[in-house]
Amino acid sequence: MTLANNAVPPLIALLQRACNPLIATKSTKKNSKLLEAILRESLKVIRNLSHDSGGNAACIKCGAVKEIGTSVASALKGRHWPEAERSAAAALMALATSERGKKEICTYSVNLLANLASRTSLQAGFATRGSTQSNAASAIRSASEFPPAREACVRALIPNTNLLVLVFGTNIPTEARTQALRVLCECLVDPDIKIRRGAVRGINAMVQREQAIISEAMACLYIVRNLAMVLVDMADEDEGLIAAQALDIICSNSEAAVKDLNRLQRNGVLGSNGFASLMQFTAIARFVEE
Repeated sequence: MTLANNAVPPLIALLQRACNPLIATKSTKKNSKLLEAILRESLKVIRNLSHDSGGNAACIKCGAVKEIGTSVASALKGRHWPEAERSAAAALMALATSERGKKEICTYSVNLLANLASRTSLQAGFATRGSTQSNAASAIRSASEFPPAREACVRALIPNTNLLVLVFGTNIPTEARTQALRVLCECLVDPDIKIRRGAVRGINAMVQREQAIISEAMACLYIVRNLAMVLVDMADEDEGLIAAQALDIICSNSEAAVKDLNRLQRNGVLGSNGFASLMQFTAIARFVEE
């Protein structure tokens, strides 16, 4: 712990210097490589220290997560530094193992992790391991054990359905995936139409993966209602068809979903015009009682 406390402050100072925009913009090609190396190696040390509880606490206390989410993110922007990106994702993955690390990531590093999750570069010298994407995905899953971080991460990934499914639809415990689906369910009625569009695409992609995910989706309160609302609201758009497809898959595999759908009709939740719009979709109309 004492070693970590002594080593981390100068390490963070070195990281800050490597990310200093004045130094970076004035650097030559040779110096740029040096800055990348300093950044990469500093992040590796942070990663290694953060696997230990004492080192993790020391790094967080000195602002490692904040520096990575702000200064490092800025330094990486517009540059092709794949090894530095991989090291940043690995450092955040290690930092995310602690409760405070998860909270700090929620505050400072969600957008960076969402960006790094789209990177598919592998560790230099290896053909199949140590990818930036897998490191970032693991960091997101770990940080998402903190509910506000989960919501922030899901929302950050919503614009990219493939990434959303990669992170929250694969290699993740059932309960964690269900919690992510609950966030997506809430996003179906978000005031921002872009969030609603992304959420319906995400849910549709998730329920198509495997039977178990359909059961997990039904653990989300109001998922049938919210999908029906998207279908009615966007009946003439692609997302309306996507919502109908998701509803069809869920109702085809869940009697409870069929009951929820018919309850919407009996209670007039969608209004007469709304339910009439829903009935135009034959895949859904077949589940409605006469």
